[in-house]
Amino acid sequence: MSKADLDPMARRLLDLLRADARRTAASLGRELNLSRTAVQDRIARLERDGIIGGYTICEPPADAGHRALASITIEVRPCDPVLRRISSVPGVERVFSLAGDVDAIALVRGVDATAISELADRLSSIEGVGSVTLRTILRER
Repeated sequence: MSKADLDPMARRLLDLLRADARRTAASLGRELNLSRTAVQDRIARLERDGIIGGYTICEPPADAGHRALASITIEVRPCDPVLRRISSVPGVERVFSLAGDVDAIALVRGVDATAISELADRLSSIEGVGSVTLRTILRER
């Protein structure tokens, strides 16, 4: 099911959840004029159909001193084993496989630009890494 296939009630439910995902099914039901069970069933269907893809906890970094953030694009061969090694390197927060001219991107964090640069050097020394390109993130919007 795609987002375009949703009925108006499902769209309203998603809008309410976007505004406050912690609302109870009973509270959502009162606003939507549905029973708690009907809301739970609709949420379960949206999860099953992949419209609600998961629940995320966004935590601040464990070390608040690690304020510098960057992305590093990576060309690797073979992909999976090398990316597993990259994801285990301290300072690497997330690793994504990509389609296109770059194989992966890693989001990394360090205390400053020097630490990020050293981390990029460390990643480039991993066997199977062809090249890395560092991009410092200035701010999140």
